[in-house]
Amino acid sequence: MTPLESLLAWLAQISTAQRAAIIAGGFAALFALELGLGATSFARMRHARTNLALWATTLLVNAAFAGATLGASFAVSAAHFGLLHVIAVPLWAEVVLSIAWMDLLVAYVHHRLAHGVPLLWQFHVVHHSDAYVDSTTALRHSPVEAVQRALMTMLGVVVLGVSPGALVLYQTVALISAQWIHSDLHLPAWCDRLLSLVFVSPGMHRVHHHCSLPWTDANYSTIFSLWDCAFGTFASLATEHVQFGIDAIPDSSERERSARRLLRLALVPAMEGYRRRPRSASAASPSATSAPVAGSGTTGPFGATVWNDTPVPWKSSHCE
Repeated sequence: MTPLESLLAWLAQISTAQRAAIIAGGFAALFALELGLGATSFARMRHARTNLALWATTLLVNAAFAGATLGASFAVSAAHFGLLHVIAVPLWAEVVLSIAWMDLLVAYVHHRLAHGVPLLWQFHVVHHSDAYVDSTTALRHSPVEAVQRALMTMLGVVVLGVSPGALVLYQTVALISAQWIHSDLHLPAWCDRLLSLVFVSPGMHRVHHHCSLPWTDANYSTIFSLWDCAFGTFASLATEHVQFGIDAIPDSSERERSARRLLRLALVPAMEGYRRRPRSASAASPSATSAPVAGSGTTGPFGATVWNDTPVPWKSSHCE
């Protein structure tokens, strides 16, 4: 048995406690780095407690779907069902294709739908409402959105025929990557750009958490940056110009200190002042030739900043 075969076999039968320990260990290490090297000064521990409280609700959803998703993976593998079983590929290629496909469907496609479909966007707003983005932001999601993602994961498993070991490997890599790209660790600009040629970097994803369009509707990927390049949604903006939060709801420091209100935003957004965002033709597509730059602006609805219409090019050459 090759080392890869041994790894996949171990992952296929790993216990829930072991998976939790791996994920918790990765999160603890990254959070410890942020405590010492984080670029932003804020009440990090209080911020973490609030986000982790919301994470507890999505953990219940994930636990409810985990058995069914893994069972589907065992079933399709035993039946040799799915696209990966149509042609014979080496094991390493099967694993890479499994991770890439799941990254495309479960992360990129679902993420674009969460921004593009008004009903789904309402439940995604709680993630973008975080005024201080760090590794715990990756865990800040609505339970309703967790259900959507679980269903997309199961769809990907069935269509492709992802093996149990590859599924668990993907889920582990995706969660660690999500925490990494949300981290408050600022890499040198050249390093961040070099990394984002293949993988999503913290600086690349930071643009996605800018408070207003068109930046919010760019850089959807989680693991591989190639999906944003391929579908014309890659955008670049200097970190010092990124303003966190979201213009779809009023800013509220009190809400950010309240797990109860944050859960209310996650489940019934209208109760926290959610309103649909106006969209212009230019803001709807990050592949356009120009976009407003985050430099100077005026205060708009709900206290959000409306940037002046100073055109700057999207750095689409990054993907060439």
